[in-house]
Amino acid sequence: QLGSGAYSLRVAGYDLCQSSESTLQYIIFDDKAPVNLPSPFNFKAEAISPSEIFLTWSDTSQNENGFEIWRKRKDAKGTFSAWEMPVLTKANVTSFNDKALSPASVYHYKIRSVNNSGRSNYTPGGQQDVIVTTPPDTESPSAPGELKATQAGVNAIRLSWKPSVDNSFIREYIIFYNNDSLHTGESDTTFILKKLITNTDYSFTVRAVDQAENVSPSSNLAQGNTYLRGLYYEHSTGAWDNIDMIDWSVAEFSGMVKNFTLSPKTQQDFFNFLFDGFLHIEKQGVYQFRLTSDDGSILNLNDSLLIQNDGIHNINTVTSPVHILEAGPQRITVKYFDYALADTLAVEYKGPDSDGEWMSIPPEALASTMITATENEVANEFDFSVYPNPTSQNRINIELQSISRDPIQIMIIDPAGKTLFENIIDYNTHFAISAPAYIETGMYIISVRQGFRLLKRKIIIQ
Repeated sequence: QLGSGAYSLRVAGYDLCQSSESTLQYIIFDDKAPVNLPSPFNFKAEAISPSEIFLTWSDTSQNENGFEIWRKRKDAKGTFSAWEMPVLTKANVTSFNDKALSPASVYHYKIRSVNNSGRSNYTPGGQQDVIVTTPPDTESPSAPGELKATQAGVNAIRLSWKPSVDNSFIREYIIFYNNDSLHTGESDTTFILKKLITNTDYSFTVRAVDQAENVSPSSNLAQGNTYLRGLYYEHSTGAWDNIDMIDWSVAEFSGMVKNFTLSPKTQQDFFNFLFDGFLHIEKQGVYQFRLTSDDGSILNLNDSLLIQNDGIHNINTVTSPVHILEAGPQRITVKYFDYALADTLAVEYKGPDSDGEWMSIPPEALASTMITATENEVANEFDFSVYPNPTSQNRINIELQSISRDPIQIMIIDPAGKTLFENIIDYNTHFAISAPAYIETGMYIISVRQGFRLLKRKIIIQ
């Protein structure tokens, strides 16, 4: 049990690296501090909005460290909440604006001065309190603005918007999507929807709710989808003996890659990766998987452990039992950590899609769907142009039109169908790429893919 005295605080991250020590805070428990300070006087409270009460008082002490403001609320049935302290002010402060209160409610207040060794009596004294009633709120908030939807992981979409404006304060937002809705329960203007349906287009709007349960008009309409091409990864640093030691709920770095690769690592040793995405099976049949790593790794398919290759070890390969897989997307996740020295990770499979031979899972198979939309199907929502065309080798300018904000895969293909250049970049409406030096002048195909949407254009490199 803690005793009265001076306390300080340190915080530490997931790597257990500690912060510097905070300033000392003097605490006396059980209200046992001696009464050695004069009480503040002329304590007043005024409701200045349906959710704000402005408090003022006169400071009569010369050596207080601050003032404790205490309040309780009486509901419509006459039942009081427990006393709570919304603030401990700094020394010599003589006012406080108490916000985020409930409209049409009765609040009771009292105040006292405190320092490291004692306190004053409460003002008002005895059984008296300062009582004030907040006015009702009948004004609806403004509509949230600039709603945007972006992919934030497998079957996850991040929504962000500009906050609503209200005469009191926003209690929460309601997200409407397709035929469903969700209350956020908070006033934050970003929210990640998870466990959405794979390969689905979504339409979103958002409405604000204030403390009096007035609801705003709808925001603008935003579009998003759960089509996925490539893998999401999360990456952190630290030293571990096995995968179960790692806290996978936090990550220092994250992004997207087109295949299983350790290239985004930020140091040579002592790190981990979590890869998450889909393996699209085109041909139903019997498949096996093979996981090679130095150090530990595990592979899950459709949320079930398929391969265990954990622990600190040199290059080691583990092969899964055979599995019959239906055609379509299969959720695939790989966890990996490196302790020291060499690092290796390879994910292979064999089955009908690989003609029965072992092969590294190719980037084109790491997708939620293999459906390619035609130009007519995407003309109103996805298009791009190259300018100028003919173009130069060192700067190929691309202008993109898309309803999605997902990453973009760019490929340059020669007339024989061979891929000469490939890259994945973040969404942008205007960007430029440089062709490799070995690409000679001539006619080529440039391919732009975003999710399941794919278009190709002829370009001439001079």
